[in-house]
Amino acid sequence: MSCLCGPSKSKQNDTGVSPNATNKGGSKNVTFLKDEDDQTATEFIPPAVPRDLFAGGGGNFNGGEEVLDIRESLVEGGREVENRDSQVFFDARESTADFKSVTSSALFHDARSVTSSAVFHDTQSAQGDEERKEVSFPESTESNQGTKLSADALSKHDREDPPQNPNSGTAVRGMPTRAQSYRQGRRHSLDAPGSLLKKRQSIRQKSVRMIRNSINIVTHLRKPRVKIEENGYPGNLTQKQLDACVEFRAALRERASNPSYKDGDVYSDMVFAFSEVEEEAYSICRFLRARDFDVKKTFEMLDGTLEIWKEASKHNFYPDLENEMGCPTSVFLTQYPNVYQGNSTLGFPMNYFHAGKFSADGVNTLTTMDALEKYIWKTLKYDLPEIFKNATEMNPDFVRCEIITVANLEGLTRAQLGSESIDILKKASSVGDCFPEILHKAVVINAPSFFAMSWRLIRNFLDPGTAKKIEIISNKKKGQKRLAEIIDENLLPSDFDGKGPSIEDNLRQNSAKNGDKPPSRRIVELMRLKKGGGVTSLEFNVKSHENVRIRVYTKTALGAHFSIYKCTGDPKSHAKTPVLENMNVKRPDGDASTQFSACLIDDLKGAGEYVLEGMSEKKTKAEESFLVVGEVYSGGVAWKEDV
Repeated sequence: MSCLCGPSKSKQNDTGVSPNATNKGGSKNVTFLKDEDDQTATEFIPPAVPRDLFAGGGGNFNGGEEVLDIRESLVEGGREVENRDSQVFFDARESTADFKSVTSSALFHDARSVTSSAVFHDTQSAQGDEERKEVSFPESTESNQGTKLSADALSKHDREDPPQNPNSGTAVRGMPTRAQSYRQGRRHSLDAPGSLLKKRQSIRQKSVRMIRNSINIVTHLRKPRVKIEENGYPGNLTQKQLDACVEFRAALRERASNPSYKDGDVYSDMVFAFSEVEEEAYSICRFLRARDFDVKKTFEMLDGTLEIWKEASKHNFYPDLENEMGCPTSVFLTQYPNVYQGNSTLGFPMNYFHAGKFSADGVNTLTTMDALEKYIWKTLKYDLPEIFKNATEMNPDFVRCEIITVANLEGLTRAQLGSESIDILKKASSVGDCFPEILHKAVVINAPSFFAMSWRLIRNFLDPGTAKKIEIISNKKKGQKRLAEIIDENLLPSDFDGKGPSIEDNLRQNSAKNGDKPPSRRIVELMRLKKGGGVTSLEFNVKSHENVRIRVYTKTALGAHFSIYKCTGDPKSHAKTPVLENMNVKRPDGDASTQFSACLIDDLKGAGEYVLEGMSEKKTKAEESFLVVGEVYSGGVAWKEDV
């Protein structure tokens, strides 16, 4: 980019301001520019650098009327460019159409956060001992191209002509000559030209970079790489929404850079959580859409989630989830069946939740409610960015970090919607509030008639904007038709009436570790043992080519006894041969706050019908829960020994 140079040959300068326009007070006024689209005149106030950003500069920033007019030269791309204009803007001629209607105060808010502490020092000693005719610096104002200063270029600054007013031709009052403007800042000589530019650019470049960034973000908001034909997205913003985006971004940068703001950098971390896959303009719009582009309400929303974000960030958002939960993730998901699988016809990642197979008792048997919250953090902070990245690789024009969720309520009972289930949904919602507007749409299928009453309760703790995106369909055929509009039936899971792999197949394939072969199927049952020595049984079958490994999970401190029998002879005779008898499964420490697991049998072979029986201790006074997970492998054992 080139600097904004002196007045052009026309009667307007390069910012579009007519040199002859004056207001009643005699000061320079603004003119009106015609939009290329509608040819209507719109007021354009050229953004101005407030005088109080620099030492000795008086006056207030007021509608672009007072402008810092320091005559100096910049060096870009190996050539000297004179900055005779009264602004520190670059490429105004190219960018005017993109930012002319954005308030100058909003644009310069970014620059103020960097340059508020910058002053021109009165003295600077000459540096360097050896003479040089040409000096090259690795940094330039535009790129990494070296910047060269020659003796001839520096000699231009010896001219003593005073700065002229482009309108009247008279000297500007109070402004130094070109040479004085350099000498009053710091002394320079041909012996050490680096003493001039390195420090001047370190001050100027920070503010210029911030201003350029502001112009760039406006450009990206107005003309994004991929335009979405929906209101509230980059490329489809009203002027009010565009102003809100610039204001919100400036406020984020101010909080991050100003030490007076406690946890100021946390706000930016939250907004740009998907920075590796989500462009800045889309992140800003996503948060503002959640509060109808009201900047104040958006920060109030951020304030409401600040503490839980800080707490999760202390633990780096739980990357080692299994250590936090105390059980394998694949086992946990048998009780909380939630998976990401495939993409919609529009490219959105698909999330499936089989609510009919969700068990709050099973979750509590495996882990704690706090651990469930950690699972959601890990999913949103680590897994989801990877899912979005995969969606982008499949379709480079995919720029919306949004998902489609399908919830299947088939098999749901009233008991499953108890207080524990509501608590789990509340925790999921509270974490989800830190990632607003990532839900493109949610479709609830096979909803039973009693769900209408539960929905009234559930929607109370959902964000109103989120609740509006949820479709509830009771009729099975209508649900199938709706899903066919969203995703190809070959990708839709079979337990959601599609032809793709089921949720259980997905979980099973992802359960293998360290190169182990995944099980061909799994036997999963939550056994509730009756109090006072009650017996509960589980029947299962094994084929001739299969081996079975059975593990039991519980949090009970009292324990239970387990036996496995193989049925022999006529099933009606109930004849059975013991394979495992009266194995006591009990926590060694007696602590019921964390999960404990034990392997009942490592390699069960032999085709036939089997029965697993569990009997509680006689002294138990309440029902105890044990989750039994049997991994069935075809063609021999395919796991490694437990550590």
